[in-house]
Amino acid sequence: MNPSKMIPGTKPRHYSSSRVFMSLSTVPCHAVELAAATGLHPSTVSRILRQLEASGLAHSTATNGRGEPTGWVRGQATVEDFMKSFGSQQEDCQRREQFRRERERFQIIRAERTLAREVVVLGSG
Repeated sequence: MNPSKMIPGTKPRHYSSSRVFMSLSTVPCHAVELAAATGLHPSTVSRILRQLEASGLAHSTATNGRGEPTGWVRGQATVEDFMKSFGSQQEDCQRREQFRRERERFQIIRAERTLAREVVVLGSG
């Protein structure tokens, strides 16, 4: 994987999307050409291009007789737009930290309720 073709801070599950996005330019190219440039399978590149298009990060320039895209270019979106659409590792860390805090609070509440039930049982016996 060529690190220069990836967006820093990209989530691991979006490395391939990052590579395809960074390989796009204003010059139309076919998914097969992008596959060769990124080292990804052509069908993977085609799927990623459709996802990028849905996010406004890429668009097709022409279609063949079957309505399939024959050329792709980068949309008006920037690297920052990609990060917003596909997230970043920092966001993942923030979500994990929030989950950890919420889990801690839940465990404290559960322990307090368990203790309160034990006090009631001991008090009535």
